[in-house]
Amino acid sequence: MPFLKLVFVAATFQLSGVLAHGFVDKITIDGQVFPGTNPFTPTPPTESIVWPQTGGNGPITDVNNAQMTCGRITGSAQTSATVASGAKVEISWNGAGFPWPAGDTGLGPLNHHGPVMNYLAKCDGNCSDQPTENLNFVKIQERSRLVAGPIPGVWGSDEMALAGSVSTFNLPQGLVAGEYILRHEILALHDAQNNDPQFYPICANLVITGDGSQPLPAGVPIPGPTYATSPFLKVNLFDGSLESQNYVAPGPPVFNAAQARRDAFASSFARRSRREY
Repeated sequence: MPFLKLVFVAATFQLSGVLAHGFVDKITIDGQVFPGTNPFTPTPPTESIVWPQTGGNGPITDVNNAQMTCGRITGSAQTSATVASGAKVEISWNGAGFPWPAGDTGLGPLNHHGPVMNYLAKCDGNCSDQPTENLNFVKIQERSRLVAGPIPGVWGSDEMALAGSVSTFNLPQGLVAGEYILRHEILALHDAQNNDPQFYPICANLVITGDGSQPLPAGVPIPGPTYATSPFLKVNLFDGSLESQNYVAPGPPVFNAAQARRDAFASSFARRSRREY
């Protein structure tokens, strides 16, 4: 959708009030469809790759809460999706009758404004047995503030809501084969001026195949310092104070796998040259 239309819709629908929330009802990877987990269904589907969200679909509001890692989980997913590096991923949210992360007013307002971020963590063994406190995440994609104004600007969540409540991205090319956890997160800032940023994270299990040689960098823990020290969590989207600022989403910079491969090649070439001369 063109940015001008995004700007028009975001500026037109400004509604407040109690907002309902959504959940990931499916993940599609290169055409394979995997069911999500409904937090209001007692038994999640056994074929789901999404860690079961059985603690409700409300936000996490404390950046130091252990639920920041994978949401309101009661355990890990017991199934993994076998995929290729570079695969196209589509994460679909269900707002139970309204477009999430928009709202539940019936008018489709874009009111959960904020970044949409996706991470990977390499598992030490089977991801189903991985304690969340041992994970270190690498940001692989981010759709943050796309247009600064007019108030409140256009955000990744607005783009996602207008795309049918779907976050679409590709896994990095050339990754080392193995088991990974995909962490997807919506950060809603519509009430951040009241010290209430809202985080909606989920996790899913992947087995990446192929003969790739690119490892992930070290990564960061979540929760951890990259969120706790971010100055852009308690902001005001509606008073104009943010329009002149460069908004930086929490977490580490986005990992550029292509650049990492170029750097590794250049380093290898330099070593060979030194040996030859």
